[in-house]
Amino acid sequence: MNQDSPYSPPRAGYAAGKDHIIYEEVRPLSLSQRLNRLRYACYQLAAVLVAALAGILLAVFAGSLREGGEPVAIAIVVLAVLLLLAMLVYMIGLMVRRLHDLGHSGWLVLAIFLVSFAPVPVLWLGGGATLLMLSSLLQPLAMLYLLVAAGQSGMNPYGTPNPPNGLLVQIFGGFWWLLLVLVTLVSFASVVFSAFAPELLNGLGLENQQQQWQQLERILKGSGQ
Repeated sequence: MNQDSPYSPPRAGYAAGKDHIIYEEVRPLSLSQRLNRLRYACYQLAAVLVAALAGILLAVFAGSLREGGEPVAIAIVVLAVLLLLAMLVYMIGLMVRRLHDLGHSGWLVLAIFLVSFAPVPVLWLGGGATLLMLSSLLQPLAMLYLLVAAGQSGMNPYGTPNPPNGLLVQIFGGFWWLLLVLVTLVSFASVVFSAFAPELLNGLGLENQQQQWQQLERILKGSGQ
């Protein structure tokens, strides 16, 4: 239908001289739209629950066909791998949309994944334990940025902001968002304390983290000789 027709649905964007935004419909499987903080967390929670349910069903199915032989075992392994790949692709898609909401290109998700491996070249090039731990802070910082940073309030090259969050998004998304932030902060703090104040980790079950970093450093240095 012609968009100029008075019977056509309104286009997403600004209306009435930029005083009002017509929101585009949020599609859970889109790779091009934007995603605010709570929807980002809420969609993650939904994906985790679906993957957990699928994993349980797969385990029950595998148990019921325990005597099916090698073909059945191979089929179950293939299904499990496909489930993991689908989960990974969906999570990457959510990160891309969150970056869009912040005004960044979705290709920046590659940099976020690369920083997870930042400690490896540090060790390979002979960096010390402290430099290793500092490089390991990049990944939790990147994840914290995705969780905490406020999206752009108006339109950007990736479309309109999300419409106001519904009650379910506020409840479940808010719960999962808070949990993710707390886990990320704990991960960040454990690395900082292990580098600068390892004695504070005593009694928390994390006192061996510094020794583990140093052991990993020796292993990687030995493999480079």
